[in-house]
Amino acid sequence: MKLLLLNSIVDGKLNGEYKDKNVGKICIDSRTLKKGEVFLAFNGKKLDGHKFIKKAIKKKPSCLIVSKPVNIKTKIPIIVVSDTNEAFFKLAKYYREQFNGVVIGITGSCGKTSTKEMLNYVLKDKYRVICNEKNYNNKIGISLTLFNLKENTQILIVECGTNHSGEMKEIAELVKPDIVIITNIGTSHIGNFGSKRKILKEKLELINVMSEGVLFLNGDDKYLTKLKKKNIEVYKTYNRNSIIELKQICCMINNSVINFIYNNQEYELEIPVFSKGMLDNVLLVIECCLFLNFKIDEVISKLKNLKCITSRQQKISLKNDNILIDDSYNASYESVISLINNIRLYDQKKVIILGSMKELGKYSLTYHKKVAKKLKKIKNKKLFLIGEETKIIKKINKDSIYFENLKDLKDYFMNNYYSHVLFVVKGANSNNLSELVTIIKKKY
Repeated sequence: MKLLLLNSIVDGKLNGEYKDKNVGKICIDSRTLKKGEVFLAFNGKKLDGHKFIKKAIKKKPSCLIVSKPVNIKTKIPIIVVSDTNEAFFKLAKYYREQFNGVVIGITGSCGKTSTKEMLNYVLKDKYRVICNEKNYNNKIGISLTLFNLKENTQILIVECGTNHSGEMKEIAELVKPDIVIITNIGTSHIGNFGSKRKILKEKLELINVMSEGVLFLNGDDKYLTKLKKKNIEVYKTYNRNSIIELKQICCMINNSVINFIYNNQEYELEIPVFSKGMLDNVLLVIECCLFLNFKIDEVISKLKNLKCITSRQQKISLKNDNILIDDSYNASYESVISLINNIRLYDQKKVIILGSMKELGKYSLTYHKKVAKKLKKIKNKKLFLIGEETKIIKKINKDSIYFENLKDLKDYFMNNYYSHVLFVVKGANSNNLSELVTIIKKKY
């Protein structure tokens, strides 16, 4: 991009006369800023980028975009705008408008990141693909993803998340997807939305910006199975209107097996996951890849070698015949129930460390009670709890151990030794149970 074009897009004012020149990609973090990039002083909830102008200048950016006075002598061009945040999103919108490839938007209550990573894992063998890093799925993270687009990019995969009403509409207008995948409608953030129907309405904002396109839905989800959209081609897994004809799904301890028919021929996919929820997402990935002209043998070959995503039902073999299931990345009611159902397949003793489920609002007590009753049915277990909301689980599972803080929980596992057990770690991000996972992995 040229300097004068950049200035025009953000409706800014250059602080002097400059020859037009190339400028690098947009960056809002002075720590990761590289020479030749544009530093935009984004005003975040906790930090104002204008406080880091001096550090940014030392990195030799090609340009600065600010909305406050910069009292530093520099030859670096400075573009002054009325609002740097608004300028940031204007630039993201411009990058999207210039992109002529296929845009795939992924949303849902659970499984967005896993679906994104699986889809990227398969598609990148044939196409030049860019997707969100980690789970940067809000408007800011998506904008930063758009800045990574290159001239040769063919497919953009965008994970789209929302935790309050109205957010998805803004994201949809920025992403403008050609293909949308909806994994499920669950209870995540139901405390903010009020009901599953309102969550569905919010997720559907991603589709409402499409005048035409393709939609892939989890056909086993009661909120999605009857969904229809005018002028949009809709595919639903579980044979409700699907590209493949599903015959059987079998979840096992080490691997799961999917049997299906495609083009009148039967296929079997053995895949290293053991969660029904994850298999729902695998089906969506298969259908989307086939739609994008992959051969079925190519899809099967890739997925059978799939590696679990870190901290999402990731199975890890440890010393002393111990096994760890690290599912410490967040916890919705549906994902907790799915995990409980999965670990019942294991015969060995279970050491379950469970944190709270957050953002459930008035439903919090109800859903934690349901989890408590489900846990009570698991035999041969030791249950450890942390988080205010899990006190009701302790009340129903009287032989469980409750910890007031993470330090005491970590100390307990550092000072106690186990063999031949299945460690299971699950909880909301705010519980910081990934720290306990690190301790368990180091010890065993």
